[in-house]
Amino acid sequence: MLKSVRTTAGNVLLQILVATAVMSTSFYFLTNYVIGQKEQVGKTINVVNLRFALNSAMDYVIFGVRQKYCFTNDTLLLNDSPDKCNLQHSGSVERLIMSAEQENFIRQLVANGKSVGPVDVNNIALSKIERYIRVSDASALHPLFPVLKNLRMVKGEDGKPVAIDGISVEILRDNSAYLPKAGREVYLQVKVSLKTDQSAEPLKIGRTVMSLGSQLVIYPREVGSFALLVPNDLHLDTTWDAGMSPGDISIHKFANRKELGSGQGLVFQSPVFVNRNIHLPVDLGSGEENVGDTQYSAVTFADRVYLGNGWVMTNGNRYSPRSTGGLQDRYWADARTFGGFLKGIENDGGSDKGLDYFKVGPGGSVSSSLADSLALMKLCTEQAMNNASRDNLFKSELGAKLTDSDVDNFDYRAFLSRGNEFLAQTNALKIKTDSWGNGKVEVANSLVLGGAAVVNLRIGVADKYMEVQLPAKGYAKVTAPVGSDQLKSKYENAQKAAEDKLATEKSKYDDLLKDLSSAQANLKKKKDELSAEEAKPVKPKSGADPKVDYQDSAVIAALEGEISTLKSQIKDLTDNKIPTQSAAVNSATSSVDAAKGDYSNYLNVVANPPVIEVTTTRYKSGFGYVAPDKININFTVKNSKNFLSADGLLVAPVVGIQAYDGGYYQSNPIEPSSVNSNLLGYLNFKFNGSKTALEAPYSVSRKPAESAVGLAESDVDYGSLSQQCIDARNSVSTQSFGGAGWGTDFSAGTRVSWNFAGGTTIGKDPGLDELILKDMTRSNASFQVRSIVGKCVIESTAEFVTGFFTCDSLEIKARSLPLRIIGTVIAGKMRIHPDALKAGITWSTIYSPQATQELRAAGILKPLNASRKCDDKNADPIWHPIPSVQQVSDRMSCNAISLRAAADPFQWTSVDPDCGLIPGSTSSNTTCKRRLVRFYVVEQSREGGL
Repeated sequence: MLKSVRTTAGNVLLQILVATAVMSTSFYFLTNYVIGQKEQVGKTINVVNLRFALNSAMDYVIFGVRQKYCFTNDTLLLNDSPDKCNLQHSGSVERLIMSAEQENFIRQLVANGKSVGPVDVNNIALSKIERYIRVSDASALHPLFPVLKNLRMVKGEDGKPVAIDGISVEILRDNSAYLPKAGREVYLQVKVSLKTDQSAEPLKIGRTVMSLGSQLVIYPREVGSFALLVPNDLHLDTTWDAGMSPGDISIHKFANRKELGSGQGLVFQSPVFVNRNIHLPVDLGSGEENVGDTQYSAVTFADRVYLGNGWVMTNGNRYSPRSTGGLQDRYWADARTFGGFLKGIENDGGSDKGLDYFKVGPGGSVSSSLADSLALMKLCTEQAMNNASRDNLFKSELGAKLTDSDVDNFDYRAFLSRGNEFLAQTNALKIKTDSWGNGKVEVANSLVLGGAAVVNLRIGVADKYMEVQLPAKGYAKVTAPVGSDQLKSKYENAQKAAEDKLATEKSKYDDLLKDLSSAQANLKKKKDELSAEEAKPVKPKSGADPKVDYQDSAVIAALEGEISTLKSQIKDLTDNKIPTQSAAVNSATSSVDAAKGDYSNYLNVVANPPVIEVTTTRYKSGFGYVAPDKININFTVKNSKNFLSADGLLVAPVVGIQAYDGGYYQSNPIEPSSVNSNLLGYLNFKFNGSKTALEAPYSVSRKPAESAVGLAESDVDYGSLSQQCIDARNSVSTQSFGGAGWGTDFSAGTRVSWNFAGGTTIGKDPGLDELILKDMTRSNASFQVRSIVGKCVIESTAEFVTGFFTCDSLEIKARSLPLRIIGTVIAGKMRIHPDALKAGITWSTIYSPQATQELRAAGILKPLNASRKCDDKNADPIWHPIPSVQQVSDRMSCNAISLRAAADPFQWTSVDPDCGLIPGSTSSNTTCKRRLVRFYVVEQSREGGL
């Protein structure tokens, strides 16, 4: 039996050893796996940051190309001020994409004595643009800051941080003869690279060069590229017969989809241009089950919609989906109140000034002050550039002004100098109370979760302090710490000591009273004894009777001595010791009362601690504009006389104000080693003479206990300037040479330039009063060019309408059959009967692939030789180097491009004329600039990087 037990025990021990070995081995390999996974995660983060940086920088540059930036020649890569964007600007995109015809036009202006600003007539166009953006120079307000901040976290293959200095940008015009060209196309090569120094070669991580290249092609975005051009706002939120402001167009809004029936409504298969805003119907539905009951505008934009300079609006506000990121609200195609923007929206950033003249109609004028506009845009651009530069923000200071004061109620206006602005941080609000003792801080949860702090307040009382972040509209209730456990013990001990001393003094007093009572009793006794002794007969000198008790003189003398001593003791007690001890008892009683009062006062202070309520609000100027450089801060203090230190001393609070600007990100300085200390100020409060209330400083100081700084508040209304900048950007137009200050503006002659295919009366505007389109089918339709017509009417019998039309008013009447429109319409007003929407309208330009087939089928596109057809096969391939004239002619006439020949203005890139008479010139010849005002930027490829 013993052997069996030992064998079993040995087996168990062996199993334990085996299990331990397996676990150790597994742990070893698991550790390697975990470490490997951690390294892989680190590499993945690295790759994400690098890709994000390179691709985002590329996207930003392409956006700048699309917006025709003049890239600043500094380390910020911003759009330069308009007054600097001239013909000698080395970062001008327009100079880079400029055609030879435009160069010649500028030379002609110079030859005619016209001022075009700084120019070298031999070097007008650019061949390349080289720029650089330094990571450390960009503030949090720089558009690329989210990208640049991630570059601080990049690590090399050795796991150590890589000090990336910045991103270099090269934009090169590619004039290679091998690139296919059919007109005014421009090819650009864009390269962005990460560098450790501006003059260094692109960074390498391993064998990979941290560069990204993109091939762009730019080609004109002609007016004829749009199915419809709207001079002002497009309303989908009203009925078809609602009154419209000049230039506004309305497409009927049905009460619900059921009212529309089975009709498709209006479908734009080609782009649409809206000069200003688009107003969508309000989505009043709360769920997905009653979609059919939602009000609905029967229009679908199957191709991209371009806004000149406007917003998508609903109910008078900028549009926002029903939910943020909800599955039912992710795409424009999910919109329930109209057919959707199926290919999205793009904003040009500038309205078409030519369309403004179609908005006002014949004889109307468009107000314009180019000089004022340029001056304002210069201020706006400089302001944006200053706030995007961390070096410039470093020169800013925080100031404060006491604007109103009452008993423990103080109003301050905090402000930043040099046009700097308070920047809301993106992190959740932070509250720090670990050094606040028994104090408390209360902030609404909505504020904490919402974040957007613009200031950090540090309130200190003696050696205790707390910090709380507040947004521009915030509130915090700060309860100050009062006393301490040590101070409480001090008061308790003081009271106990006083009470103990009182007990001692009372005991001494009682003892003295006892001594007095005893002495008085003894005195009476001795006096009685003396009286008894003196009552005895005096012993005669002779013949005394031995049997008689005679007076004893010695006893009398002794008693008299004792009585005298007791009287002295009683006198000393009554006159000295007892009064003195009574005073000591009274003093001890007063001490007890004082100690109890001190302790009670302490407990009262603890029960009623000082409270500072802080409220922040946005400052508004006299014109009601919110000032980005100012905020109001109100301090309301309760129980100010109870500000006690841990030692029980009365101490006035000190409030530190840390302003957040573009030098901060998520409440932390972008460059921790270089922090602008002048954005921190202190309000050093003091007590009044009676120590019952606080006195406030008139401004902030740079350090606690220092005198306030006398920083003057700027008299510039940056709130008004900010709104003016917004308004200016919303109204800015990209009319010919409008923003650069070196060209000629033909916009005033818009209606003259476009009145080219109307009636026969020269100078009449509109050239044709009315155009009735009826009885038009695919079998008899013709391609028409009519511009300008007072009123264009599409009757119910017209089923197939093609052409280029400029109409002050367009009306599509009620119909029962579908309508097909192929062409471009500029319409000052438009009325589409709801029945026409129910019947269905399909509208595209001539460039739509389907339109080409339809135009051929209708016989509008056909070879000049009637015996031939567009579908006939050619003997020679399209790439033949020497095609026959017949083949070239057939290919031309069988494609939509042939329809442009009779409508030159529809080949312009804006309604704002490309051609006109040079103001002040004695020549009567029309001059064309051949300028790419609006253009498409197509990225053909992107490669490199990771």
